[in-house]
Order: sequence, then C-alpha cells, then structure tokens
Amino acid sequence: MYIERKEKISNSPKDLLSLHQVIGSFLPTGGEISDYFYQVERFREGGNNRLYLMLNPNSIAPEDLSEDDLRRLLETLGPDGFRIRSINPRLLEDGASPLPLGGSFAIETWGMKLLDPFKKQPENLIRLAGVLLGLAPTISHITGAILPAGEMGVHFIEDGLWGQRIEDEYGVEDGRTKTTEAYQRIHAAVERRAKLATGNP
Repeated sequence: MYIERKEKISNSPKDLLSLHQVIGSFLPTGGEISDYFYQVERFREGGNNRLYLMLNPNSIAPEDLSEDDLRRLLETLGPDGFRIRSINPRLLEDGASPLPLGGSFAIETWGMKLLDPFKKQPENLIRLAGVLLGLAPTISHITGAILPAGEMGVHFIEDGLWGQRIEDEYGVEDGRTKTTEAYQRIHAAVERRAKLATGNP
C-alpha cells in the first residue's frame, strides 16, 4: 500500500489537473483508476483541500465485505478491524497472521497547529511546546499508534528525530531527554492497550 499526503490543493483547474497526474503516476501502465485507487479524503481548510491519497491494489471497502468476510476480518484483527477503510484481501485468507506496524508523533498534528501561531513569540512557543509534550500519552497517541492484532507488533520510537525538533525548533530546554521520556510513556500505554485488545501477555 502506498499513502502520500498532499497539502493545500485548491479547487483551481490547474491544481486539480496536477492531482489527476499525481494519481495517474501511481498506476501501472494501462491500469484503471477504479482498479487501483481506493479513496481521496478531503479536509477543508481555508478554501483549500488537505488530501490523503491511498493506493492499495485490489483493496476492498468495508461496505463491500460479505458477512462471512467481515467475521473473518474481525477474528484476525479483533475489534479494531472496524477502523480499517481499505482492506487487503490477504487479510481475509485462512490463517492470515498480520504484523502491525505503527508510530506516534511526540506532539500530534493538532498540537503542532496550536504551536504555529506562536513561532514569532519564542517564550510562549517554548512554554506551550513543553506543555504539549508533557501531555503524552493522549488517547490518540495510543489508539492511532498501531492496530493491535495477532501475537506481535512493531511500534516505532522516533525520539531521536522528535527530540531534535522539539529542542531546536521549539526551544524546549532538555528537549531530547523530555522527548525520550514522553515516548517511554506512549510506548507503555500502547503496549497496555495491545495486551487488553489481544489478550496476549
């Protein structure tokens, strides 16, 4: 599956043509968009669209599943299977054993949007960034990190990347250490949820 985030695509003919060309570049030669392109989600922001393009060959939409397929999916993925919007047919095969992968932003997207207006107010930026980092883990840190399914999963700890950003861009004192501590809390919470969801110790 291929996911690409495109930001600030307006409704102008030029930008819509560019979007069509981007989608076309994902497709195998001679492929039909309906065969390969699952969905475009649009979020209105100031007259522009924020889009997520998802390419998942032969994917199945949840509403197209039979009752038996839905039951099989939930047996494989557990209750979080209801959250999937693009289903790989291999998940419906007998004996499917997926390996979930995922990660978490130290400061989530909504938090970064809160920080943007304060970039010209360093003292307030530092204070707010520290508060947001200290909130971890939030419910979306936990539920958005990884789909708990099967006996094993991989949760990426990106404290090196985020620690540098929080210290250098947002000016948080000792930001690398605080980011590592935040990720330790996030990971512990993700692990607890996975155990509850799967019943695995």
